[in-house]
Amino acid sequence: MLRRGGKLRLESYNDVKKRPELWCVLGFKYWEKMVLFHDTFVVLKATCERTEWCDPNELVLGEETKLFKGYDIPVRRRGREI
Repeated sequence: MLRRGGKLRLESYNDVKKRPELWCVLGFKYWEKMVLFHDTFVVLKATCERTEWCDPNELVLGEETKLFKGYDIPVRRRGREI
């Protein structure tokens, strides 16, 4: 997942081509909604049984962490915190 301005680009990995491919682009009018979607999507991806690996760069959205008034709740998967 990559951020381009007010848009999030979601990619899926193509096993045949051995590289990520664009899956969809989501545009957001308000950055709070983008942050909320991003965080929710990252948690769902990280806790999914089919997820083999998460790129650490996907966990960070950008400067919004300084502006967004919220906190993280630790998520545990198979006995370890993610």
